[in-house]
Amino acid sequence: MSDSTYAKAYTTFPNLTRKTYDQWCFKMEFELGPKLWKLIDGSDTYPVLDAAAKSDPNTPQNVILIKVHESALEEWGIQNRDAIRIILPTIVEPEFLMIRGCQSAKAVWDTLASNYRDTSLIHQCNVLEQLYTLRKTSDISIDIYISKFSKLYEEVKTFDIYIQIHEVFIIMQFLRSLPSEFVHFARSYDHVIKMTKLADVFGALRSEWDNRTGADAMTSTTKSPVALHVQTGGKKSRKSKSSQSTPPASSSSTASTSSKFCDFCK
Repeated sequence: MSDSTYAKAYTTFPNLTRKTYDQWCFKMEFELGPKLWKLIDGSDTYPVLDAAAKSDPNTPQNVILIKVHESALEEWGIQNRDAIRIILPTIVEPEFLMIRGCQSAKAVWDTLASNYRDTSLIHQCNVLEQLYTLRKTSDISIDIYISKFSKLYEEVKTFDIYIQIHEVFIIMQFLRSLPSEFVHFARSYDHVIKMTKLADVFGALRSEWDNRTGADAMTSTTKSPVALHVQTGGKKSRKSKSSQSTPPASSSSTASTSSKFCDFCK
């Protein structure tokens, strides 16, 4: 088959959707062929160099093993790229966001299978329940929480029932899932939520968090000796008051006591 004929056949390959997943798998397996399919089913795994060759790479035997490994790794990389080049053009958003971080054809296939293999209504309800019960806790950073929420939302967007869920409800759920310290941040969207995108809320929350952490860092490095001054001043004031309340005896009173009896009476 010539390159032009192959390109023509390839461009007519159907895009992946939840409805076409089973058909997509069958056609994609045929499109990949027996050689590239070994990357998907695990028959052809990523080449790993023997530990003994790593520890002592200068021996003649290990030098040969290292060269064989480098050759196998290069061949595996070429086949992996070929498989990914066949798979990727058939995937569009939101499915593309699911496999964005995958580095191998098998990782792409496994990710899609984990999200699409179970297309039952029960699975869809479970994912929706996870989305609506997800909460931001103190042990989870803002970035990790946004990533978890976004991943669930991207899967929900592939459901048939997604057309019934407006993004406004997803934004409201996200804002309500934040802890009480972000209540003012959430309230700021009360009158503009209909004109807001979820991605904009994610960006604003990251900026809000960065500003708070920066302010906390500055506050923690600034000393506040006010309490010490107040306490020390209080002690001094008490001492001064006590000294003023009991004035020393005057010289006249001492003289009057000593002259209580005259010289004649003595």
